[in-house]
Amino acid sequence: MPQEIKPTDVQECFPETCQQRYANHLIGKSGLTPTQARHFVRLWGYGYLKQHGSENAPITTLNRRISSFFCSHSEAATLFYPEGQGAPRSAGLMINKFVAKQLVRRELFSGNKTRISLNIPESFELPSSNQPGTINADAFNPRSDVPHIARLLEGVFSFDNKRPMSMLNNARRGLRQWAQRYPQGLRVLRFSPKNTPIAFAAIFPIHQDSEIAFDLPPSQSLHLNRIHLNSEDTIQFAPLGDSNCHIAYVRSWAIHPDFWNYDNALLLAKDTQATLRQIHEDYPELSEVYSLAIHPRLEAFATTLGFEIMKPDQDTSLCWLYTSLDDFLALNVDDVLLDFDFNSDT
Repeated sequence: MPQEIKPTDVQECFPETCQQRYANHLIGKSGLTPTQARHFVRLWGYGYLKQHGSENAPITTLNRRISSFFCSHSEAATLFYPEGQGAPRSAGLMINKFVAKQLVRRELFSGNKTRISLNIPESFELPSSNQPGTINADAFNPRSDVPHIARLLEGVFSFDNKRPMSMLNNARRGLRQWAQRYPQGLRVLRFSPKNTPIAFAAIFPIHQDSEIAFDLPPSQSLHLNRIHLNSEDTIQFAPLGDSNCHIAYVRSWAIHPDFWNYDNALLLAKDTQATLRQIHEDYPELSEVYSLAIHPRLEAFATTLGFEIMKPDQDTSLCWLYTSLDDFLALNVDDVLLDFDFNSDT
């Protein structure tokens, strides 16, 4: 007789690092927030164990074709909150959100048992780690890259609790505006042979009249996810050759979670250094580099690269990040990134 699967078996049979890899992949897909992605992955793992048993543990790969299974709100609470910090009612509300996103279907049976089935899109499956291809740095192409990069940034902005419903459309609009204003500062990493962009960086020379923005709370600046038709960008770009331009603003920096590793981060960091060197040639007084990391993983990455956390925003978790241009350009990123944990949950 097969062993009965319990919710606690998920934490034992489904390694936390593998759970996090799936959760990172799901963030932004179907509008999932980081917390929702993490909970859905555990529900998926529970269904997988119910169907296949624990004989092949530890789980390394999930199959999206899962048979329906029973899962009460109490079981879901154990799944979602293994530390015991959540109640069945909270778990039930989370299930309701998955139902609303058409990721879960459910049908009540006798007693308190609820049978559910998972509707898992093909895009939820992790790509093969040994898929053939190469990754190279390239210029951003607004004619073909906008949809891919907007989707990539959707996952980054999932950590912004105040992001608008129009976030994707705002990002697309903002990317096109940036490409018109300063195309030299927009860079991507492409995965061949299809040349799909899997990473993005946006670096701009800042007009001296906009330097005050970096002394004010970050929430008072216009972020990419809030650019819309009538919005006025609070950050002005410096005209070419402006001798009063002292600041370069790394306004966006992101890598797709499936490609988040040492080699790709190293390539994008080196390309960012090369881009800043080119910008410095046009703006000889450039000396400071600022950035803003909305995703906690990217904030940790920036501090590893030498950025300092400046005065935090009292209304949000955002903060400006600063480093000197000379220090960043002199950084040996090969050695610095060797100690960075690319498997961290942050």
